[in-house]
Amino acid sequence: MKTDWKDDIFERRRFRMENNGDGTVTPIDVTSYSQQGDLFGAKELNEIGTEINTLSKEVADAKKSVSDGKAEIAAAITLKRVATAATVTFHQMAENIKKIVLGSGNAQPVDVLQGKTATNDSGVEFAGTMPRIASVDPAKSVVKSGTALYARMSYGAHVDNASSGYPEVSIPQASAAAAAGVNGDYMLDSYNLLGVQGKIQSMAGQTVTPTTAQQTVNCAWKRMTGNVVVPGFSMPPANAIKKGYALNIYGQKVMGTFEGYVAGPNDIYKEGDVNPSYPIRLWNGPSYEDDDGNHYQAVTQFRANTIFIKSSYNNHWSNAIVLDNPINMTPINNIHISIRSADGIGSKTTKVAFGVYDGVMGSADRPVKGYVDRFTGYSTYRDITVNVESLTRNLNIIFWVSCDTFVSWEVNHIWFD
Repeated sequence: MKTDWKDDIFERRRFRMENNGDGTVTPIDVTSYSQQGDLFGAKELNEIGTEINTLSKEVADAKKSVSDGKAEIAAAITLKRVATAATVTFHQMAENIKKIVLGSGNAQPVDVLQGKTATNDSGVEFAGTMPRIASVDPAKSVVKSGTALYARMSYGAHVDNASSGYPEVSIPQASAAAAAGVNGDYMLDSYNLLGVQGKIQSMAGQTVTPTTAQQTVNCAWKRMTGNVVVPGFSMPPANAIKKGYALNIYGQKVMGTFEGYVAGPNDIYKEGDVNPSYPIRLWNGPSYEDDDGNHYQAVTQFRANTIFIKSSYNNHWSNAIVLDNPINMTPINNIHISIRSADGIGSKTTKVAFGVYDGVMGSADRPVKGYVDRFTGYSTYRDITVNVESLTRNLNIIFWVSCDTFVSWEVNHIWFD
């Protein structure tokens, strides 16, 4: 629509009448204009009418749009829990919008499950990024702290239930065993705990008999199913131990009081002790009858600390100390006998045959190697020696004793070197 209409501007309108020749006149405008105005007629009015009609429709449409828009806005505000009528003013609607409470809270996307949305104090809706973990989640690691085991799980939401009805974390046996410190060295071999097999074997009880050698019951790292029994023992009496010596056995102590002699390995006989390796047999010859009809019986016998010998008179070989078991002569150099008078008769003569023989018994005068001597009695012991270095086989040893009268003798030691 035209909006720059101009009026005629003049000081005074003037017309000149012009004769038309037909009895009519036509006024002619002869006004002097300072501005020529626009023409305004039906055409312009029609154009204005059309414009007004169009504008009127647009105003009606706008009014309807505003009315409909207010209704929608009012409904939207009401949905936000602030009641608003469509007929209120825009100002009131603006005030009601201020009353709408936006989303509140401090949740962030990592705090909200994936696939879900939420708002916080910003009022802006966002999508969650927290992972949703499977119903059975394999543990990432297992550690022990104090008296508890701790299984580290995957980060995320554990909201799906396994067949047990609960979210679960699976822990490998090896991881649990390592964290708990399970050690087969400390478990019976009949047990298996978290995949770790026990190593401790079982061992039955037993009885250990004490000996002179140290004994070891191999029970280290074993489980005893019975007791190990060590029988008790009795300590020997003090008189069985040499004086000046002490016997200590497992905390028990006996001080020796024995002052006698104990035979050594080279002794055949010593002061009442017979070496069991060289058993001795004592031999007595037949009795002797003198001219008056008196009988004299030879006596050869063991006494407390000696071998006692009494002849049967008249220079008979009536007494013998016999070693029936042959002895290997190869390592032996000398054989000795210690003898003395038992009755103090120092004037009587005694003959001693000391020899080694082939066979159990033989004549006193026919030894393989021997010593035959006559001597007058004496009260102190005398050592008689025979050298046998030249002998290198097994032979018997016999000691013959004879006396020219009925006297007694004592032997306290027989030995070899």
